[in-house]
Amino acid sequence: MSRLTDLLRRIPLNPVWVEKARGQFSRVQQSRIAQKARPWLEKLYPWIEKARQVGLLKSQMRFVLTIGDEGATLVQFSGRAVVDATFVAPDAEDGPGTIRSFLDQDSSAQLLVSADVLEQMYREEQMPRAGRLDRFNILKRRLEIAFPHDRLRAALPMERGSNTALFTALPVTPNIEQWIEFLESLPNPVVGFCMLPMESAELAIRLAPT
Repeated sequence: MSRLTDLLRRIPLNPVWVEKARGQFSRVQQSRIAQKARPWLEKLYPWIEKARQVGLLKSQMRFVLTIGDEGATLVQFSGRAVVDATFVAPDAEDGPGTIRSFLDQDSSAQLLVSADVLEQMYREEQMPRAGRLDRFNILKRRLEIAFPHDRLRAALPMERGSNTALFTALPVTPNIEQWIEFLESLPNPVVGFCMLPMESAELAIRLAPT
């Protein structure tokens, strides 16, 4: 028997068979582990969800709210997949309330807000050469001069190494004001407020034929 065992050890095995055997064994092991772990995971899952709700764990759900002249759209993501979407017309009686009902599903889910309204303003400025700290102060001062009455404003460099900056501002109209008040009342963390044309510019470049 020992000679036969030694002989079998010396016979070269087909690598394809070896890989198939390893894959089959791995699947069997994973299924056994999953079967053993399933009862524990079922007990643990409600506590994981509670931890996400109170902010101890990062939520897998995210929302993107787009505010426009023709209404608002809320898109719900789970990971990178779109789960749901809803549209609220500008003349809806309780548009923010409808959006809130979706956000209430997970108060710890992050919310990104984008604006796509007619009142957006853009202005290109040539900046003087300066150090990093001075450049920031100059940008801030120039931005305040360009849009002195707008609290929703930002300055962005046009190109790396360039002295050109793009100033942008969003006037707080009654439509925007109601959404700002709505956002301030939410428990969801608002992780960003951006202009949709600015965000879609790079997407258009990627989609353009080369």
